[in-house]
Amino acid sequence: MIIRDDLLLWAAAALLLLFGSWGCTAMAPRPPITAEKSIRKIVVFPFQLPPDTADKNACLRCPICGRVYRSGFVAPIIGPQLTTQLVERLQQVKTLTVVGIEAGEKERLKATVCDFGAEMDIQALLQAGQSRNADGVLIGYIFRYEDRQGSDYAVSSPASVAFDLHLISVPTGEVVWQAAFDQTQAALSDNLFNIDTFIQRKGRWVSADELAAEGLAGLLDTHMEP
Repeated sequence: MIIRDDLLLWAAAALLLLFGSWGCTAMAPRPPITAEKSIRKIVVFPFQLPPDTADKNACLRCPICGRVYRSGFVAPIIGPQLTTQLVERLQQVKTLTVVGIEAGEKERLKATVCDFGAEMDIQALLQAGQSRNADGVLIGYIFRYEDRQGSDYAVSSPASVAFDLHLISVPTGEVVWQAAFDQTQAALSDNLFNIDTFIQRKGRWVSADELAAEGLAGLLDTHMEP
C-alpha cells in the first residue's frame, strides 16, 4: 500500500498552526551529557550492530540498560558511519576531550560488548578507559536501520531507526548518562500532533540516514552542553 500525505493534510497543518503547537512527542528530561563535571575525557567506542543471525522484527535487548527494541536490518557500513557522526558532534563540545580505539582493540572487544542477549560485563570498557586515563567511556547500540521503500512523497514502507547511547564513569562503573532514539516515520494523518516535524521535513518521507541524523542531533543537542 502506498502511503501519501496530500493537500488536505497540509490544510490541517495550517489550521493547527493558527492555534499554535498543540503537542509533541514526550521525552523524559535528562541531564546534559556534561552534567557530570568530573568527566572531561571520553573514550568513544564504535556503535555495535546486531548479529547477522538476529531475527528481523523480533526483539533485541540492550546489554547495558535492558531496554527492548524491535530488531531490523542494519547494513555493516552503518556502524562506522554513525560513529563518525557521533565523534564529530562530541568534538564540538569544548569541555570534552574525545578519543577513539584502535582497529585491533575493536575486534578484541567485540565479543565482550556485542552480546545483545545478556547483561554486559562492563569491565572491558572500563579497562579501555583506564588505559587512556579517561574519565568516561561512551558506547552505543544500533537495533534497526531500515531505509524507506519509495520516493520523497510516496512510500510503501517508511524509514525506521533505533539506537541508544550510554556514558559510563570509569572510576565508578556507573552509567551517568544515557539516551535512546526509536522512530518509524509516520504519515501526518496518523498523528496530527507531529506538525512541526512534518513541516521541518517539508512533507517528505525521509531516508534512514536523514532519520538517524535527526535522532542523533536531537539527543546530543538537547542533552549536551556546548
